[in-house]
Amino acid sequence: EFRRVLFRSRQNNRTVTYTDDERQIPMTTSQDQPKLLVVDDRPENLLAMGHVLSGMDIDIVTVESGEEALAKMIHEDFFLVLLDVQMPGMDGIEVASLMRDRAATRTTPVIFVTAIDSGAHRKFRGYEAGAVDFLSKPIDPDILRCKVDVFRKLHCQRQALELEVAERARVEEQLNEYAAALESTNLALQEASDAEWTATQAKSEFLANMSHEIRTPMTAILGFADVVLENVTDEVSVNGLKTIQKNGHHLLEIINDILDLSKIESNKIEIDWTQCSPCQIVKDVISLMQVRANAKGLALEVTYDGPIPQHIQSDETRLRQALINLVGNAIKFTEKGKVQVEISLSGMNESDPLLEFQVIDSGIGISQAQLGHVFEPFSRSEEHTSELQSRRNPVCRLLLEKTNV
Repeated sequence: EFRRVLFRSRQNNRTVTYTDDERQIPMTTSQDQPKLLVVDDRPENLLAMGHVLSGMDIDIVTVESGEEALAKMIHEDFFLVLLDVQMPGMDGIEVASLMRDRAATRTTPVIFVTAIDSGAHRKFRGYEAGAVDFLSKPIDPDILRCKVDVFRKLHCQRQALELEVAERARVEEQLNEYAAALESTNLALQEASDAEWTATQAKSEFLANMSHEIRTPMTAILGFADVVLENVTDEVSVNGLKTIQKNGHHLLEIINDILDLSKIESNKIEIDWTQCSPCQIVKDVISLMQVRANAKGLALEVTYDGPIPQHIQSDETRLRQALINLVGNAIKFTEKGKVQVEISLSGMNESDPLLEFQVIDSGIGISQAQLGHVFEPFSRSEEHTSELQSRRNPVCRLLLEKTNV
């Protein structure tokens, strides 16, 4: 009779008895719900248990023997097992012991349900077999639901934690893959950089050697042209020799620019930091370039916009070379008007003032589209394909970058 009187309500202290015609209790079967396994050899007890636990958002699976319970646990995962102790054949303690021997069910919580008063020895055997709690019949429905809900929540928390651990492991694996890919990319970039540096060094050495090889015979040609020019008088020969001189000097200028570029790119150019006078440097440049400007009928002027420091710290030779290149380029591409060198000091009251040199001419000018190519080595203007545009500008740029001007 105690198996048919299973639950007693705590609220009104009345006994609820379930008969055979009340066994059709709806049970959830959703695969997403955590599963509870109820093991009891009496079907009416299973019915009563399902009735009390219905509506708890769990999937209730019932079996009537220990053998069936172990078979179910082979294929399904349960968050809790409600296990009757006294069953014919394999009892609850033996089922719990076998569960602990199997890795997949070793940690599954077991609550023993018993209809008799469990003494200390029986409880000790139950806990030793792996039980986490005991419930005595008749069972308080509220206590049962509360205990089942606690283990359901623990199961959901464990699943969430396992998912988080798995996600972290996936992210860590992905990060390791990214790190390996990044290391491989960096290695490839380093190899490419090394290859580019080697190619640049080889190119610079080749240009330097080639320039020296060309300059030696060209110097001899110009020297002999000077000697022959002193000994000829007919106009055709003089004009021819002057053409040789003009183009020879032009070629030497190109060779010198190539040498400068190759030295700068290979870091072989030496910077001599000294205290120098910017006004004196500009004066020297004007003096050197005045002859070229006069030959083309151009005015060569210098203007000072505001106070200029008497001395600066720079490489006097390289600064002078840069200004000579810029002024020479301006004279070359200016047919009439003037070339003007303007000097100004910006940021005078700041800790790092800037001394600016501007070379302004009234020549053919450069379109907005071509401004980005002004300082590229040996570039030609699309508008003036017959003329070599800004041949000395890249040398100036690299020199000024080296001298921090």
